[in-house]
Amino acid sequence: MGRLGEAAAQPEILAGLLQRLDDSERSVRTAATQALGSLGEAAARHEILAGLLQRLDDSDFNVRYAAAQVLRNLGEAAARPEILAGLLQRLDAADPNVRSAAAQALGRLGEAAARPTTGRFR
Repeated sequence: MGRLGEAAAQPEILAGLLQRLDDSERSVRTAATQALGSLGEAAARHEILAGLLQRLDDSDFNVRYAAAQVLRNLGEAAARPEILAGLLQRLDAADPNVRSAAAQALGRLGEAAARPTTGRFR
């Protein structure tokens, strides 16, 4: 599926992956998160972004890391205030890989990522 990219971002595939984001097994949550990232900007739908935002709070650091990486890969399509706020919070994560992925995601979101933070530094 990852090789198909955006062509595989069909509603039934997205719905199935979204459901797997809440799976009891961390490996399934990680795989579903990564699969969503391989679908490109077509996966940047409200319900998918909300699911990825929840994975930033996952109990497993691998899932949190994967979610931040996917949001980075979605680029400006993911540059929504709630996503940016979630990534900003992860800059203080205990795991350095999660912090790094969050920083990379914020950097990749570009100019859209800078707008919500401007007031914080005045």
